[in-house]
Amino acid sequence: MGKSTFLMRLALHMAHRGLGKEDDLRQRIEPTLVPLFISLGLYATFRQQHQKEDEKGKSIWAYLQTRPTEMIELRSAETLAWLKQELADGHCLVCSMRWTRSALQASDARFKRRSKPS
Repeated sequence: MGKSTFLMRLALHMAHRGLGKEDDLRQRIEPTLVPLFISLGLYATFRQQHQKEDEKGKSIWAYLQTRPTEMIELRSAETLAWLKQELADGHCLVCSMRWTRSALQASDARFKRRSKPS
């Protein structure tokens, strides 16, 4: 299993646990955390654009507040408020990967193929 596959599987396991669903992972991982996938390439670009600010202005939270397009579920203020509290309480599992445009497109294509009804 590669790094990307492992991180996606770990995030899926945590998402299932958070929703109270069964997961076929052999060993249950404790505690249940909110999985967050962050593209290192996009986050690095964000940090470069905010170089003159202090470190707090370049934090993961500052990045999430910009509502990155790859995380469309962050569109509501309520979701952001909930996520801020979860991050502050240490209840998040932050997974980061170096995504290239071609890797994102390939991943999206694989997801769409798997999501089509039979």
